[in-house]
Amino acid sequence: MIGDICKGKDCFLSQKNNIEDTDLLVFEDESDFPLKKSYGEDPWKILIVDDDEQTHLVTKLALSEETIFNKKLIFLQAYDSKEAFSIIRDNRDITVILLDVVMETETAGLDLVKRIREELELHSARIIIRTGQPGYAPELEVIQEYDINDYKMKSELTRTRLLSSLISAIRSFEQYQILDQNKNGMEHMITSSMSLFSYNSIEDYSSHVLEQISRVINAECESFLCNQHIPINDDKKHYEYFIIAASRYYRDFLDLSIDKLNEEHRENLKTLFEKKISFFKGNLAYIYLQNDQHHNGALVIHTDHRITEPEQQLIKVYGIQVSVGFGNQYLLHQLHQFAYFDQLCQLPNRTKFLDEIRNRQKEKSGQVVALIDIIEFSEINNAMGYHNGDKLLKSLSARIRAHLDSDVFLARISGDTFSIIGPKEKIIPGDLLSIFKKPFTLNGTSFPLKAKLGLVHLDQQELNPEDVLQDADMALKIAKRSEGTRYRYFDSKMDEDTQNRIHITRDLKTAIDRDELLLYFQPQLDLVSHKLNGAESLIRWEKPDGELVPPSQFVHIAEQSGLIIDIGEIAIRKSLVFMENWIKEGNKPFRIGVNVSVRQFHSDNFSEFLSKTLSEFSVDPSLVELEITESMLMHDVEQGIRILNHAKGLGLSIAIDDFGTGFSSLSYLLRLPIDRLKIDRSFILNLENDKKAQRLTQLIVRMGKQLKLQLIAEGVETEEQAQFLKDLECDEVQGYLYSKPLTAADFQIWANKNMSDYP
Repeated sequence: MIGDICKGKDCFLSQKNNIEDTDLLVFEDESDFPLKKSYGEDPWKILIVDDDEQTHLVTKLALSEETIFNKKLIFLQAYDSKEAFSIIRDNRDITVILLDVVMETETAGLDLVKRIREELELHSARIIIRTGQPGYAPELEVIQEYDINDYKMKSELTRTRLLSSLISAIRSFEQYQILDQNKNGMEHMITSSMSLFSYNSIEDYSSHVLEQISRVINAECESFLCNQHIPINDDKKHYEYFIIAASRYYRDFLDLSIDKLNEEHRENLKTLFEKKISFFKGNLAYIYLQNDQHHNGALVIHTDHRITEPEQQLIKVYGIQVSVGFGNQYLLHQLHQFAYFDQLCQLPNRTKFLDEIRNRQKEKSGQVVALIDIIEFSEINNAMGYHNGDKLLKSLSARIRAHLDSDVFLARISGDTFSIIGPKEKIIPGDLLSIFKKPFTLNGTSFPLKAKLGLVHLDQQELNPEDVLQDADMALKIAKRSEGTRYRYFDSKMDEDTQNRIHITRDLKTAIDRDELLLYFQPQLDLVSHKLNGAESLIRWEKPDGELVPPSQFVHIAEQSGLIIDIGEIAIRKSLVFMENWIKEGNKPFRIGVNVSVRQFHSDNFSEFLSKTLSEFSVDPSLVELEITESMLMHDVEQGIRILNHAKGLGLSIAIDDFGTGFSSLSYLLRLPIDRLKIDRSFILNLENDKKAQRLTQLIVRMGKQLKLQLIAEGVETEEQAQFLKDLECDEVQGYLYSKPLTAADFQIWANKNMSDYP
């Protein structure tokens, strides 16, 4: 019977011997097809599902010798849908399924298709439906829904038509594999992009970039990253590039100039940097990474095969991601520099010095902290001009640094005050003062400088770094007040300030009991419309005689004594009372910001206090914004995140106050449920003239925009500052340009006068 059916090459499964040749799809022999090299070397797996033994035999007879896209065919066989399902489950790499519709039931084939796509979630296998009964053909929507490649009647399925359908299905299978590869590559890139901020150094990020490449394109490769160093000659625009990360073969070139590479790489990289383009050559990819004018670079990928078009597209997208990542890394580096280093003398700043005290308290003993203050430097500055004064400070810092041993830490903590910490045998006052014996020369003029020292032994572990500096500063002040004394060590007799703190603590506790603390409010305005968006509540202490004690005199003492927790709770309650009354009087509500201290934030019942207090007022919690500083989160990051998540769950909004002054890690920032960044007033103060402050402010605004956070600038005092911030598209401002902090009554008057035009 098989011989009767298979009469001639193009008469496969035809039960009608009168089919005209013109009705057939005529194919050339397989060797004449324009075949491409396929992925992998394994043969195509073809599953025949049919309850007719003859159909199995004829199909295998017709196709067993075929080679499609340079690969042989192997056949799996099933005679009902249950057996087919078991085979497919164990062979998820099946290429094509030749499926009969009617087997043990009238819809067995279509039911199996549904199980393949939905239950097994196997979408790569291509399905060709074959049926001998036209009435059981699947509907068009079924073909579309379950991704059925083709539908053929057995009565008209010649060998040529079957082969045509099979080639089409295998081509579709390959395309699906390519798309799936691209999808996996994109998923790796998405995963990689999520970690852009989790690397705290350019070196770590560069290594991460190279590690991901093989996963993105799913192929073995070697690669390296080269980056632009500072210009050697600005006039000639000559830049030198060095390899900053490398894998495998290229590791020998790490930290070397690209001039050490072979000629092919040198010429290709020269073209890349001159034309600022990415391109591919066989199994090499040269990807241009554009960051800023001093940090452009290139990613070079060397694969074990010719890079395909889909792989090129993935690599190009990955290159864009890498460029963005490097931009963030340089931003991270610059923010770290601004946060922890003095930009004038290129020394650690006060924040970094406090960290160093903390570290040495934990790890070392016998350490001494010394403050070095230049006598009458302000007069020298005024006489010489600030530009020359800066030069003198840089010359002094270089001399101090050269004088100290490597285990002595030097920082500049204020204008003319330097600080050092090191072993007590190396921090000798006379030795330090000898630095100033030789005059400094500037512009041909000799300038003798004098200094005084304040020192403290770092042997009181219970003191926090701020207290250590305060004690050293107390010793320095006494030395400066004493004629003929050039240095003083802190000792227990220096209790003047200590006694003062005791008196303030006692009076402050009484003030809390008598409700002498009140709130002032400073408006926060939309930078474009000047609409009132919010106000920051500021605690003030008004004594019974009307004397107003400035916060600078009592807040730090309240922190040390623990009274700051009571003061913080008072501020939150009074803010809610103010807003509740404001709304009851028919005024439009606005956001009110409340400062939270470190000790209050980390107190045992802070979250409970928030929940309980909010429930006592009718104020919408979304109108209340907690202002926290970056540094308070670093004590216990995980606890801080839990507290903030609880506050967000209550409906409160969160702002990072004084942003840019206590920077630690952007990877933490990404995890915080925050709404707003407040740019610290220290950056705004000289914004009109200070290029570094301008650049840092630009960086903060840009980063805030990338993280989709609102930005508000504090301390705006001039129209020029406001215009600069407006050009950066900063969202909000507060400062004396618009209003000083006001009592509740004065705030109402200000609002009536200034906000009538802004409904």
